[in-house]
Amino acid sequence: MLLATVAILAALGLPAFIAACVTLRRAGARRERRRQALRLRLYRRLAETQSCADCGTELEPDYLCCPGCGVELRTPCSGCERPIPLAWSACPYCGSGRKHLAPVTGAPA
Repeated sequence: MLLATVAILAALGLPAFIAACVTLRRAGARRERRRQALRLRLYRRLAETQSCADCGTELEPDYLCCPGCGVELRTPCSGCERPIPLAWSACPYCGSGRKHLAPVTGAPA
């Protein structure tokens, strides 16, 4: 990888190398946005129809993945093991994963 980087830098010069790095970074960001948009569509379709957006298999509310195609739908909470959507960062049932705010010092009581 380092050899390829040096070769590109030597062949194209610093400005072209920087432009190539920016382009690759933007492409990665676009892929991530597309992946997030697909996941959001899957969540919406799951909420509306209770069937997999990829293959149409009927789903139960507690399924962690689609039995038809294997797409991940939910993940078990690390605290209580109840299935929660992938996008959630904290469990609403047991509070696992929530952020604890530090007390404010110097605030009037």
